[in-house]
Amino acid sequence: MKTVSLKCSNCGSSLDIKPNVTNLACGYCGTSLIVEREGGAIHLSEIGERITSVREGTDRTAAELAIRRLNQEIDRVNQQYMLLQADDDGGVDFVALAFPLLFIFVCVMVLFNLESLAWWMLLGIPSLAAAILRSIWNARCLRRERELAPHFRALEDEHDRLQMQLEAKLKIVSDE
Repeated sequence: MKTVSLKCSNCGSSLDIKPNVTNLACGYCGTSLIVEREGGAIHLSEIGERITSVREGTDRTAAELAIRRLNQEIDRVNQQYMLLQADDDGGVDFVALAFPLLFIFVCVMVLFNLESLAWWMLLGIPSLAAAILRSIWNARCLRRERELAPHFRALEDEHDRLQMQLEAKLKIVSDE
């Protein structure tokens, strides 16, 4: 094998390259070079270019992995949010509750022969019971809402943070 003479890609000075050399530094400007041999051709490239190429590939791969992880985390946060909503939902239909109460009241009147009571009580007591239950339920709902509000806010904040990270990673992947 013979020595090949090539020019430095930085300063243009002539460099003699022996067959077993894979990398070298230019004796004139100090640029680190890699000797690339492909298909019988030999050429020089700067190590900095190769490092930049490797860094870009690594950044892209890291961004793609981060996108996958961030999507999974966003799904987890969304599931927690839905579970919290499901735990927060669920109410009582007090109009529907009034009819069984009315039925129970009529049965008690018939069983105990309380026909002498005024008929206005027939409608008033179940309605009053439903109103009391409704106010108890509303107080419970308000208390539960105050308890859950910080959890909802925390999940919303985490979702927003993850979404911003995801958008940044998607930009990295789409720019390359």
